[in-house]
Amino acid sequence: MIARATGAPPPPPTPVTPPPAVPTPPPVVISTPVAKPFSAAEAMAFSGPAPEIINGRLAMLGFVAAVGAELTSQEAIAVQWSEAAVPILATFAIFITASFVPLIKGANPKEEFGPFTPNAELINGRAAMMGFLALLVIEALSGKALI
Repeated sequence: MIARATGAPPPPPTPVTPPPAVPTPPPVVISTPVAKPFSAAEAMAFSGPAPEIINGRLAMLGFVAAVGAELTSQEAIAVQWSEAAVPILATFAIFITASFVPLIKGANPKEEFGPFTPNAELINGRAAMMGFLALLVIEALSGKALI
């Protein structure tokens, strides 16, 4: 049996309106100021950014590599150089290029990267230059490897 309601027809369904759309905020873009690219002459000028950055990086690399090689082989720097001049020069060329190209492309040499700051790099580079010089002088005076 089917029962039918008598009387007035049911009211039409009420349309459901969606809540108003919340506008999406534009994405936050963190931009660092872009330095103007250096020409090769500007980068390598006496007061330019490249000489001290590159020399400091090479000194850090050379000091750590020389001390590490002395610890493992007990050979002086002069012997290390005579046995592996080509790989040493190739490594230096790679470091020089890797340090020089960003300056030419306009990277900011004053930009910090976490704990790595330009000032810390300069201080460490200068310390490595002095350490490497001291290592060379001590080995030259003693005639043997320091370690």
